[in-house]
Amino acid sequence: TQDIHYLMADDERRYKIAPATIAIGKDGRIKDERVQVRTGKEEVHSVLPDEVDFIEISPDTIVGVSTALIPFLE
Repeated sequence: TQDIHYLMADDERRYKIAPATIAIGKDGRIKDERVQVRTGKEEVHSVLPDEVDFIEISPDTIVGVSTALIPFLE
């Protein structure tokens, strides 16, 4: 979905979180057959798309369109 949920670091331990770079189809579903996710113990696992709890957002998407045009913005 397009819903944004903010998680505290302690809360992240309970979920399987996929990176922002995964391929998403037009229907909003994950395209890949298996997805690399991180879990609470800093472990990386390969899981089925249905097992993903959250997808990270890219830091580039936090700023607006006009702000993103500023070179070397950090």
